[in-house]
Amino acid sequence: MSHQPRSCLTEKGDSPNKSTGNGPPNLAHPNLDTFTPEELLQQMKELLTENHQLKEAMKLNNQAMKGRFEELSAWTEKQKEERLFFEIQSKEAKERLMALSHENEKLKEELGKLKGKTERSFEVSRLISCGFIL
Repeated sequence: MSHQPRSCLTEKGDSPNKSTGNGPPNLAHPNLDTFTPEELLQQMKELLTENHQLKEAMKLNNQAMKGRFEELSAWTEKQKEERLFFEIQSKEAKERLMALSHENEKLKEELGKLKGKTERSFEVSRLISCGFIL
């Protein structure tokens, strides 16, 4: 039966446009009574040849699609691995940035304390040199 909806069929179940929906249009619903046995045999041979060619084309197409699927699967897996690698690198970089920022803050505090001590020390030295402190 063809792939056409039932509403497109005649009372006998035939298609009004005499097309099966499959194969070339010149092979649509031949009247078998008008063929000689040789013509029927030739028609069968042609159909078998076409069927074989179509199967071979499908096989090649499936192989090509399988190969492409495998390539895409490998590419997808590589992308996942690269993304994970970059996420880990990013996390490590952020952690290192935080550690360096924390270290810089500590160093600034120490520097401030040292400057304060140095300034006080300098003032004390000045006062001593001026004779204010003995």
